[in-house]
Amino acid sequence: MQTLKICILASVAIFFLQVFVLRAMFSMETGEFKLLANLGLRCRTAKHSVLWQVVIFTLGGQFLAFVAVFFAFVAEVSRIAQIVKYLPLSYILIFMAIHLVAGFLAALWIQHFIGRQVYPSSLDYTDLDLDGEEEEE
Repeated sequence: MQTLKICILASVAIFFLQVFVLRAMFSMETGEFKLLANLGLRCRTAKHSVLWQVVIFTLGGQFLAFVAVFFAFVAEVSRIAQIVKYLPLSYILIFMAIHLVAGFLAALWIQHFIGRQVYPSSLDYTDLDLDGEEEEE
């Protein structure tokens, strides 16, 4: 039971770390998305790009975690060995699914952020005079 509690706490911590790290990472890319938007990148394409990047990062993180746990198990780190030995495969798969869901939720949050920051009002506001219209003073 103690091992399960440790795994749940680790999952919650990883969830929040994952969301905040991904959000910070994509915040740094906002300028690049704005530049690409000015060159013609559609909002939908940008959001799909974000989704695929987050999915790849999440799967990569799971692979790295698997490798780290495997080497810790081989090195006979006591806590890791106990977790691997006594935690059923179904629970491990549930934790992996939770991690993927957390990545998906982070992707949705980032997509919303990118949509608001890069494409705030695609049709409502323009700073160009259209059809020779000039602002009256």
